[in-house]
Amino acid sequence: MIVSSTLVVAVPSTAQAATGLEVRSNVVAVERPDSTGHHPLYLYAVCKGSKTCSGTATLVQGGLVKTTSYSIKGGKSGYLKAYWNKAAAQPTELGKIDAFKRTFTWTPKGASKKSKSIWLEPRIYSRRIQGQVRGPASSRIKDLQVSKWVVSGLRSSRVSTAPVGSDGRFDIGSSALGRNNSPGAAYRLSVSAVVDGTEREWFWLGSTTGSGFADGGGGWIRDAAVVRVQKAGDFQADFAYGTVSGRLTGTGSAGADVRVLTPPPSYPSRSSDRRGLDVPYCANEFGRVRTDDAGRYSVTFVPRPDAVRYRYMVDFEPAGALRGAVIISDGNVVDSCQAAIKYTRDMSDLLGFPSGSETLPVGDVSTSADQRSLTINGNTLKGGSVHDRWTTLREYSVGRKILESPIVAEGYANSSGNKTFAARPGKYWVEVGRRTSCSAWYPSIYSNNYLYHKGGERGSERWKTVGGSVPEYSTSYRYGYVKRNPPKGYKGWMYRDVCKAVGAGKYVLITVGAGDRTVDVTNPRGGTISGRVTRVGGKSNKEMLVTAYSTDGKKVLRSAYSSRSGGFVIRGLASGSYKIVVNADSWRGISRSFSGKKSVKAKAGKNVSAGTLRFKG
Repeated sequence: MIVSSTLVVAVPSTAQAATGLEVRSNVVAVERPDSTGHHPLYLYAVCKGSKTCSGTATLVQGGLVKTTSYSIKGGKSGYLKAYWNKAAAQPTELGKIDAFKRTFTWTPKGASKKSKSIWLEPRIYSRRIQGQVRGPASSRIKDLQVSKWVVSGLRSSRVSTAPVGSDGRFDIGSSALGRNNSPGAAYRLSVSAVVDGTEREWFWLGSTTGSGFADGGGGWIRDAAVVRVQKAGDFQADFAYGTVSGRLTGTGSAGADVRVLTPPPSYPSRSSDRRGLDVPYCANEFGRVRTDDAGRYSVTFVPRPDAVRYRYMVDFEPAGALRGAVIISDGNVVDSCQAAIKYTRDMSDLLGFPSGSETLPVGDVSTSADQRSLTINGNTLKGGSVHDRWTTLREYSVGRKILESPIVAEGYANSSGNKTFAARPGKYWVEVGRRTSCSAWYPSIYSNNYLYHKGGERGSERWKTVGGSVPEYSTSYRYGYVKRNPPKGYKGWMYRDVCKAVGAGKYVLITVGAGDRTVDVTNPRGGTISGRVTRVGGKSNKEMLVTAYSTDGKKVLRSAYSSRSGGFVIRGLASGSYKIVVNADSWRGISRSFSGKKSVKAKAGKNVSAGTLRFKG
């Protein structure tokens, strides 16, 4: 009996027969002989209709016949088992390696016999996965290894690793073929090495037929090409890498930070995954170095396709005050990774390894190429905070929400509200007082934040706590803690993800042309949302984070935390509708359910009450 592609001992079925059996196998592999000397065969079949398909099956081969029974449930698939007797083969077939033809018959219960010609071939149980890692010899690259991975749903696991020999060759071992010599299970491959003292790893892209053709590499396992062994021979999966080199000239060229970036082979469908790229929504990083005293850089172990592919860009950040940029073809400079791909994932302007070359020469590029001075005069607000002077320069792109446009420069304006950027010709969103969030140490009525550690993944959050004037963990200093006593009425300090602003923020679209430019931007006073948080069961409603956010891609979110009485006031809101989120964890943002208003319409310069929010968690 065969049910749902699972082989069971063959016995007649008592279910009502159906005549909808379709045998789909055309080439069948001859298995090793069983204890009787017969060689099992398995033919894939589908039972069409709702009734069970049952009957008998035979491989026709002279006078030696071995009949089996089958049963497959309606609408399911399975395998019919038959046997080949080597003793009944023609003399010319006994030593044959290639396929030879036979007739397979099956007789459905209550129906006439049916037949089909099939080809038999020797069973191949496994093939090896092997290949070569090709690239320029360099003492900068050590401990080359190739790993095999399996992917199951959202989980991926490294199952084996093989060293790369001095000749560049590797052998990751045998992999089983499927039934009837069908391709084996799906794997992915990665290559890793210690490059300039740092471990690097990327995933194989190449010919899925196992021809050895290398087509570059992917930053994530989901970028990798699928490796399946096939009956034709061992699977050859070659890796190829090269070196991207060039020189920066001008101010900040010595000690500049240089990265080689590559857009993924295909962009993830989920926005959260695209945001998770090394350069959000744009590309992954395949190497990073600092320039030497002469501005020279050489980034090696970069995936290199065997065919010319324009996939690379060089991102640089000069040492000092100059703003970074991205180098594309012919030494041209653009503002950002998104600009390099024209915001449409167009790679025609990117860099590519010359045919047959292991080196991609970029040439000399000036760090100040095409830069103009852009001064923003942001009128300050009476009673505003330092965050009202936060100034951002975003690169404009058609069809992209403002808050999703890439930030090319940002920082605090001076006390007069002035901020100067270096900008290249193009269109920009200039924003004043629109910082989405910022973190700082705020005084707390609690000596620790253990209250926030109950549930979820909050145990690791204790480094935020400072009891009195002494931090619990040295990590606190890395996040800007300065040892000092808390103000009167407070017991300690906590690192809170809260950005207090008064202004609603202002954004304008401007164009930078051939000369320097000055832009005046007024930050208007924002609206407020006030209310009170209560908690059931006598739990504290103090210092809980309350956030108002919009999904229109134009308005920034604002936050506040509740007072000793549970009251809160969220300030600096532009006019519009906001959703309300209440949580007790300012770092991970683990929201909790509550009853009360879930959305509020704010108006600049006015206060709106959210009423009482009853916190349940």
